[in-house]
Parts: sequence; C-alpha cells; structure tokens
Amino acid sequence: MDDIFLTPEKSERKKATTSNKKTVVREIITKAICGSDHKNFLYSCDIEFSQNFIPTQILGTSITGFELNPATVEAYNAQKPIVTVTGSFDVNVWFSYNNGRDTEIAKEVVEFTEEIEIEEYDQAALNELEARAVLTKTPQCKGAVIQNNNTIKVDVEFSIYTEVVGETKIKVQCYKSGYEEEH
Repeated sequence: MDDIFLTPEKSERKKATTSNKKTVVREIITKAICGSDHKNFLYSCDIEFSQNFIPTQILGTSITGFELNPATVEAYNAQKPIVTVTGSFDVNVWFSYNNGRDTEIAKEVVEFTEEIEIEEYDQAALNELEARAVLTKTPQCKGAVIQNNNTIKVDVEFSIYTEVVGETKIKVQCYKSGYEEEH
C-alpha cells in the first residue's frame, strides 16, 4: 500500500532530493548534414541523321535510362564546398521520314558532369566531407525541333538535390541527479 499512496512525508522527501540536480554540458561528435543545395538543369542535345533518314516530323520523345553516379566533394575554399555530380540518360526520338511514309526511333546517350557550389554551408565539419546527390525531378523533354542541317534538337530538364555530410560537434546539456533511484 505504501507504493500506491505517498504519504506527505515521502512526497516532500522526494521533492527535496530531485532539486539537487547538477547541470553538465558535454560535446558529442556525430555525422550531420553541413550544407545542401538544389539545382535545376537544362540540357540540349542534337541528334544527327544520315541522308537516308532525313526527319520530316517528330512523333514523340522519351527520356530513359537515367543514371546518377556517386557524388564527390571538393572543399576548394572553406566557405563553399563544391559537389561534382556525374551521370547519363538516353534521349529517344520517334520520327517520320520519307515524306511521312516511314518511321524510325533515334537514340542518343547524353553524359553530364555538373559542379554544384553549396551556398548554405556550416563550417563546423571536423574532417573530410562526404557528398550525396538525389534526383528530385525526373528528366523531361521540354521541346524537340527539326533543324535545317538534318538534326533534331532536344531540350531536357531535370533537378538534383545535393548535400554535404561531415562529422561535427554538438553540445548537449546533461543532468546529474544527487541521488540514486530506488528500484
């Protein structure tokens, strides 16, 4: 019964012992995101054709096979590290030729390399940085036109989010009690 109901004496005694806590600040080393950025990209690629396949009309486009390689980071200056992102994608164009009597599909592989300067960066990292990159907007064809020199120009848009990760110190407030808890 004593466990269920506290008598006034036990309640006062417990309050007195819990007020003797001491505050200590400790540093913890952990990995954290030290900076990030988000960029949109617009690529144009020209698909060339031989004299046998001079396009007369574009019937459709698609972007397939998008690959994003692991990102790398260079800390050229301590204020804004630069993340290098590389990858590739396939541009597919369905077109008609021979005055619209025949159709064909052309494929062009586009490889890209982009350097993204991290604008918002916390300089508290203790060691070498790591980089991550994620595709946030899948590649989309924004336009395709037949040009005079037997080529089709295709504009492709996509977005990438990058972040820089490093070890950093954080301070936490710890409390030490003046008594051992009874179990």
